[in-house]
Amino acid sequence: MEVKIVERTEVLSADPTRIGKYDVWFSYQLPDNRTGVAIIPRELATEAALVKELQRLESERAKALGKTLTI
Repeated sequence: MEVKIVERTEVLSADPTRIGKYDVWFSYQLPDNRTGVAIIPRELATEAALVKELQRLESERAKALGKTLTI
């Protein structure tokens, strides 16, 4: 599957264990025009790490598809 990276932004991490460190937020678009955000610590932000995170995110999304919740 091809994923288009729409934006790359570096922000201070919101993770309390990473105070003072930066994360990279990648906004992406999938072939069906859905969009999402992948967040990776700046010191680990390589293309390979991004691919791995996108695969993880899409795997998690697939697990939730078709579920019906009662609220």
